[in-house]
Amino acid sequence: DDQLSILATLQYWGLDSSLGKQDNPVFLLTPRLSDLHPDLRMSGSGYKVIEESLPDEQTRLSYIRWYLEDHRREDPIALIDLTREDLARNTAGLELRQVEDILLLGANNGNERETTGGTGVTGVTRLLVKTRKDAIIRQQYSEAIVMLDPLPEGFAGLGGMEQLIDFTREEVIAPLREGWRRDVPKGILLVGPPGNGKTRYVEAAAKELGYNALSLRMATILGGVVGTSER
Repeated sequence: DDQLSILATLQYWGLDSSLGKQDNPVFLLTPRLSDLHPDLRMSGSGYKVIEESLPDEQTRLSYIRWYLEDHRREDPIALIDLTREDLARNTAGLELRQVEDILLLGANNGNERETTGGTGVTGVTRLLVKTRKDAIIRQQYSEAIVMLDPLPEGFAGLGGMEQLIDFTREEVIAPLREGWRRDVPKGILLVGPPGNGKTRYVEAAAKELGYNALSLRMATILGGVVGTSER
């Protein structure tokens, strides 16, 4: 009964012209549009859908610059082994509050804080960024994905695969490091029976690139009801 009462109130607000005349907009916030009641998603409900995507790299970079230069001017946070551009690139897929979380961890992470040459200066490292990002992804998407741990030896830990390794270095790693991301393949399809090293190659590539490697749990993603897999 309480939920129906709230729904009726929201429907009334959506069509109440007096609210508009008073300049009192009503905002409904939800992580997923599908969680909102269908009646409120209808075109005649009076509500307009505005989908906010995750911040892109330029937005993250602007936020990082503001945060370090202005917000933390009196209490600076050092970037140890990465630049601001590296930090913006390596936090792809995260919200700005999660980027701030990483910055704060770099400043106040207790026993796990990193120091620079024994100077006692705390800061953010590539390892911290990756560790925290892995934890966020595991927490939010554990039902759908599995995090793959990078192969410690990188490509040196692979037996054979010279042609694939050369391709990855020339067509993926080199363009990324030079900033020519448009030249990087948008996808690479590995075909072969179980046990021929596809996953191990991905783990080695993750180490060489310094990126996250994810494996989809297809059994939990694919559903028999229309719309389930997409959601």
